[in-house]
Amino acid sequence: MNKTKVLVADSSEVCNKLMWYYLQHVWIEENNITMVTDWAEALDIATQELFDVIILSPHKLWMSATELAIKIKSQYTGKTPKIIEFTSGAVWYKPQAVFDTFIFKPTTEEVFAEKLLETLLETLSMGR
Repeated sequence: MNKTKVLVADSSEVCNKLMWYYLQHVWIEENNITMVTDWAEALDIATQELFDVIILSPHKLWMSATELAIKIKSQYTGKTPKIIEFTSGAVWYKPQAVFDTFIFKPTTEEVFAEKLLETLLETLSMGR
């Protein structure tokens, strides 16, 4: 787990701090966590570095979480990151092929860890 690279994109500093805490709870090393509050920056970073997991909050800035996830995935060749939407909204209308899973706000560190680990284990079992 400690080598897992995670990008978090949420416009809320409070949510970012919460996710930072949750990620450390599952033993992600500090230097493998990248936090941004701007989606343009998230897209730029995601095209320059390889991440295992990208966690997006659906807050609209200049595009939706779905649009951002599609743009990020299109930048990767071969192994694509798992993309998790950290959301307080309904997800029934969102394309399931875009997001690998959803974590609903509010959550607990146990639920967050369970969903993240479930997603990462799926990646390992698929050889990605």
